[in-house]
Amino acid sequence: MRKSKAVTAACCVAVALLLSLLTSCGGAASTTPTPPASPWGEIVTLGETEQTDAPDIIIQPDQVIAAWIGADERGVHQDMRALRTDGLSEIVVLPLPPVHPYAQQVAAGSAGHFHLLWLDALADETRLFSALVTNTPELERGPTIVSDEHTLRYTALANGDGSLWTVTSGGVIAEPSLYARYIDAAGRPRLEDRSAAVSDADWPALLRDDTGALWLFWLRHSDGQVLRSPFVDGWTENPQIISPGLALNPGDRLMDFNAALNSQDTYLFWNVTRADGRPESWYARGRLDTVTWGAPQRLRFDMIDAPFETGFNTGTAQQAAEGERDLVWARPLATSPDVLPVAGLADNRLVVLYLRAGAVAGYQQITTMNGLLGAPNLLTDRDRHLYLAWAEVGSSGSARLRLTMTRR
Repeated sequence: MRKSKAVTAACCVAVALLLSLLTSCGGAASTTPTPPASPWGEIVTLGETEQTDAPDIIIQPDQVIAAWIGADERGVHQDMRALRTDGLSEIVVLPLPPVHPYAQQVAAGSAGHFHLLWLDALADETRLFSALVTNTPELERGPTIVSDEHTLRYTALANGDGSLWTVTSGGVIAEPSLYARYIDAAGRPRLEDRSAAVSDADWPALLRDDTGALWLFWLRHSDGQVLRSPFVDGWTENPQIISPGLALNPGDRLMDFNAALNSQDTYLFWNVTRADGRPESWYARGRLDTVTWGAPQRLRFDMIDAPFETGFNTGTAQQAAEGERDLVWARPLATSPDVLPVAGLADNRLVVLYLRAGAVAGYQQITTMNGLLGAPNLLTDRDRHLYLAWAEVGSSGSARLRLTMTRR
């Protein structure tokens, strides 16, 4: 446990080195002009920082708020910026006392508020923290410690009434378990003793189906198999193995694990960096009412010279099918009624694939870039507009944070 701070510090150094290497490999990254508008609209530069994560975003009726980890002569801090109809706001530095914050997420709260979540050091351990932020944005409550045990990863899902559920993995690092905690609309974790909801488990992913029921997916720590269970008031019910999981070789690193669903299908996505540095994205598909899923397969496609209607306000895309082109750093929309958009990188192009009936069906190029630093973030609103945020190679060892959307 005592090496947590050292590990976190080492990660920060590694991120800076990675950004520096990618910048030098990218050649003219420091003089890269602002890209032209995407097919969706203007591409906005939110800022530059030393992180590989895409900025997380939350969509509101009259603005989009982006959050990221910033660093300058003042130290490390948590930054936010709003894109409104009249343009970008100034960057707001929240008065939070972070040590080495990372894995930042935002989640919907009650009217005029949202939740900010992140991992950070506490003494010799890492914990999940939360804060309640107004739409201004201004800090109203926090930082609040959510997890009681050393925390590796987490997933969060808003409940629609201002509250949210979180599921963390952690405890004993060699034998992690999952822990569920509820945060109310005022940003207060429910105060109660709770044992581990699931043992021998890591990489949790929460989803809500079209009936409103919650489902929890996770990877069994001992063998990587995927399990699924209804999630009822913080507890799992009758967990079932649904996929053999993804095989990892010595030196390979699992970067993230996500689940997504629509009315017909459920999808699982793995982003992996192989021992030689190559990123790969894999996916599996099944149904909530079955336990017989196929093994993961590479996310690959080929374009077809014919129009494809996405069902979103994206304009017309191209048809696509399973093929030989790799999509890496895949990030799906969490839920979608029919066609599932998945953003990622293909041949130095930021693209969105559209999956239908469990297979690749459409393709849309968003922009070209020198290098994507990690999985982007993809959201939609009630009017079926799409919002895409990402971190690309910037200048002088920094990441350039971008945002584009179909709502103009």
